[in-house]
Amino acid sequence: MGNDYNMTSGCLFIYSDVVMSSCKFMNYKAGAIYSVANDENDVQIKDCDISKCGIVGIYIQGDDGKQEVVRTKIENIEGQGIRVHKGNRALIHGCEITKC
Repeated sequence: MGNDYNMTSGCLFIYSDVVMSSCKFMNYKAGAIYSVANDENDVQIKDCDISKCGIVGIYIQGDDGKQEVVRTKIENIEGQGIRVHKGNRALIHGCEITKC
């Protein structure tokens, strides 16, 4: 659980192989998950709950990155639910995104 008053973030993945499943994130002012990857990295975010975050729920970036976000519930985000930066080839499916 983050802090509503400080620019906190839940997870930061930088050019890593990550499988994250069934995790809950809440009250992160800067955003729950930031992922930077390229075509050599395997990043999977699945079955997670993200709520009451500030700038973004999940921020995905990296040239030719193929981060995968599956069956993730994102709600009550002050900014975007999921933001994909240019040059990225994210795979997003089965997500529920509300009140962003």
